[in-house]
Amino acid sequence: MKRILATAAVLLAGASLHAASAGPILIDFGLSSQRTSPDGIAWNNVDETTQHGLVDLPLLKADGSPSGIKLDVVSPFAGPNPGGTKQESLGYPLSATRDSLYANVEPFNNRADVTPVLRLSGLDPRGAYVFTFFASRLGAGDDRTTRYTVEGAVTKTADLDAAENLDRSAATGAVTPRADGTVTITLTPGPTNNNGNHFTYLGVLEIHAAE
Repeated sequence: MKRILATAAVLLAGASLHAASAGPILIDFGLSSQRTSPDGIAWNNVDETTQHGLVDLPLLKADGSPSGIKLDVVSPFAGPNPGGTKQESLGYPLSATRDSLYANVEPFNNRADVTPVLRLSGLDPRGAYVFTFFASRLGAGDDRTTRYTVEGAVTKTADLDAAENLDRSAATGAVTPRADGTVTITLTPGPTNNNGNHFTYLGVLEIHAAE
């Protein structure tokens, strides 16, 4: 939590126009029973029930004020996974680190070829944003790397192996939104993912203005 509070203070005090309007924004993906509630820092939540048909979810900044940015789940995840780390990590609270939403390419629970796609709108097309991803899946002895592809006016990727992850995150470089202020995020198995189902995961998404 200290890292996020420090990040929030720096970004909210930033001099650039897009820093003041953009974030940071924190989103917890996971179980409806393990939503992250405000505790000095505001969180947004996407869970196994709200993800279906989610359109134009207004996102709050870390200080609790409206960001003007909205989230659509264009293509949903397969479901929730409760098997993340049982400790706070990277300043994120336990309610955010211990669960995630997952997807799979090969058949699992009567579903296959699940490719989650998120769409953000209301971003400042004059600015640039960094997207940081966290996910944890304990009890996995293989490689479960997820590739997060963030596409705006430019496209950047970030890879993160959720298997046995306790304290690693992955971040993109600066991404400029499209002219209409939108960015899409697509989850696919990373190049080293050797899991039989090619599982992918997302537990936390952090959005902040690029310096």
